[in-house]
Amino acid sequence: MGLSPDDEFFALLGLPSDGGQGTQVAAGLVLVDPEEGEAGHGDEPGADAALYLARHGVRVGVDRLPGSGRPVAEVLARHAGDIGADMIVMGAYGHSRLRQRILGGVTRSMIENPPLPVLMAR
Repeated sequence: MGLSPDDEFFALLGLPSDGGQGTQVAAGLVLVDPEEGEAGHGDEPGADAALYLARHGVRVGVDRLPGSGRPVAEVLARHAGDIGADMIVMGAYGHSRLRQRILGGVTRSMIENPPLPVLMAR
């Protein structure tokens, strides 16, 4: 999920800029095969995004899932179903055409075969 330092994310969801304080707002942040460390997603992958959401009143849990060689879109779709998610919110990112053709793309897969309603932000 891509987050901006302003309140654009909450506006996309139709929430007040306080993240819906006083309402039950909850989110699950899911990372598939995150890379730990300086060159990857930090020492605690997902912690920065979770902290940002928590500061805006969103109850957030972070799930780190192994891909086990499966496509990321498949892992996300299965997990969303397993936890009873209502919607998937994700960033839409592009890669080179060659890389997309060889490896596929999560964004394209979610657009072509969405398991749930999907809100994409770029």
